[in-house]
Amino acid sequence: MAEDLMSYLDGREATGFEPRPFYSPDGDFLTFHFREDDHYAERVDELLTVYLSMDTQELVGCKVKGVRRILDTLGKLGVLVDDGEIKMSFLFLSAAFSREDARRKR
Repeated sequence: MAEDLMSYLDGREATGFEPRPFYSPDGDFLTFHFREDDHYAERVDELLTVYLSMDTQELVGCKVKGVRRILDTLGKLGVLVDDGEIKMSFLFLSAAFSREDARRKR
């Protein structure tokens, strides 16, 4: 398989970074990198991991686990698609109120 992959990649150029969310149905998680900075992961709790810039420690992305359960909890309000822009804020809503103050603020 490595030969096939190498053959496929040979002569192709990387298309560059494009910020867009990725949902894994098998893993039931959503990842979203806003910037392509070198980063490290910091787990906030069992549902949320944030990706922070190695240079500035600014938020550059996140991973949300248990998306199906969150959307089931929120019903149809879970994701708003408006002219192709995906807004993720409602994904955090149901979990935020069940957290202690320090984690909710994070």
